[in-house]
Amino acid sequence: FVDMACVPCEAGRYQDLAEQAECKLCEDGTSTNGETEATSCVLCPQGTYAVAGNGSCIDCGDGEFSSAGSSACDSCPAGFECAFNQIIGACSPGTYSDRTTGGNC
Repeated sequence: FVDMACVPCEAGRYQDLAEQAECKLCEDGTSTNGETEATSCVLCPQGTYAVAGNGSCIDCGDGEFSSAGSSACDSCPAGFECAFNQIIGACSPGTYSDRTTGGNC
């Protein structure tokens, strides 16, 4: 007699159906928020990213931003102000930002 116990899905993998032989990989821009035994993956929020199979969404670095469901962060473009991992807005007339490291205009 062989004991065949069910194995929990790892973080970054899920299974939404019963009686399955393996877990599915979370897609780019989604994660299980570090949880195991997940039945679904959730969209990473703005300012974070995940590549397929990541167990958790990862914060963008300083001077970077992302939209919800991203698989990577982008550098803040010149001429824009970025803070809290998002583009705040374009520099107004009389101001500028030539750096792609975020900050103020």
